[in-house]
Amino acid sequence: MEGNKTFRTRLVFEGLVIVVSILIAFGLDTWWDDVKERREEHQTLLALQQEFISARDNVIFYQSLNQRVLNSTALIVEALDQALESGELMTIIPDSALAITLIPPTTSVNLGTLSGLISSGRLGIIQNLDLRGQLGSWGVTLEELGEEEIASRRLVNEELFQALSAKINIHGIWDQVNALIGMSPGQVDPPSSINLPVDKELMGLYELRWNILRHTRIEFGHLLVSIDAIIQELEKTL
Repeated sequence: MEGNKTFRTRLVFEGLVIVVSILIAFGLDTWWDDVKERREEHQTLLALQQEFISARDNVIFYQSLNQRVLNSTALIVEALDQALESGELMTIIPDSALAITLIPPTTSVNLGTLSGLISSGRLGIIQNLDLRGQLGSWGVTLEELGEEEIASRRLVNEELFQALSAKINIHGIWDQVNALIGMSPGQVDPPSSINLPVDKELMGLYELRWNILRHTRIEFGHLLVSIDAIIQELEKTL
């Protein structure tokens, strides 16, 4: 009897040792997985920080370009408005200003790390819930700006360019547009002035262009606020 009791005790003890060993092994595995995940999170946060800082610089560049186009568009709207009021058939416009109004900017940002996290479903690796929420909704803010720029490009390519082509020789102007966006293959004529016909069609198109650009400027502001908030949250998290 005593021997059987001792044997059972040993079995229980050995069983407990096995269970404890398994639990320790699972605990070590979990701890090590957590360590690796936190390292991965840290590297991901660093990559996101660099990408959003770069994105901010790009957005500021395109915001400045949008403002430049807006200023030139406002100049032409004002000139056409004054000419219409005084009954003039032509108004003199700097051809460089006219060229700038035909630039259809497309804001470009490279956020490969964020795109990879979202497409792979790995956004949850980021423990900061506020930051995770900001990153998850980032695309919506960018899409709103993109919608304004699509409307702007459509107006320029499908309506404004055609209306101007029917009234003036636009080839020299188009060369300037290509030069301004870095696509000019050759020599561009020096800046000069151009006689722009005054009519209500052009006035309406340029007023529409001006309004779209104003809305785009607002979206740029929202986008920069979103970027700054993400950068600040990344700095806090790191």
